[in-house]
Amino acid sequence: MVHPFVMITLTFLLLAHCEARVPTGCVMIRSNYNNKYLAMAGKHSTNRRNTRTHANPTLWFIELEGDHYLIREHKTPNELYAGTYTYDADRRHVLVWTQGNRIVEAMWEIERLENGAFLIRSKHLQEHMYAADYPSSDKVFTWRIKDANVRGNIKFH
Repeated sequence: MVHPFVMITLTFLLLAHCEARVPTGCVMIRSNYNNKYLAMAGKHSTNRRNTRTHANPTLWFIELEGDHYLIREHKTPNELYAGTYTYDADRRHVLVWTQGNRIVEAMWEIERLENGAFLIRSKHLQEHMYAADYPSSDKVFTWRIKDANVRGNIKFH
């Protein structure tokens, strides 16, 4: 059975909806920066999987819950979240929690920009998700620096 989906691109753009609202349900999340999709990657630790951008997308399920969104791998209760693990002073890993229970770090704010793209920000940490070009071109992080110009930087789109 084919799942209906919306494509989100990180401004990660959520394509296919012209309205101002954020698409919910089954989506693909694509980075405008590198034109690749948010995808699950290998194991980070016992309870976590890494994320990356890749030509082959992972389907995600976006659900509005109160004043925030949950983003889950579409076939499981596994939630996308901004981890407590930092990569360096400026960046934090974006991971998938594989235990199935809800965690506060998995709450996201999604904002639609005038160009139709979306910004995705961790509600818990107030850090924006972005597609990185260092240390490799497939990494996904949140940016820990709070005064960054995310609207003007396509890495966040």
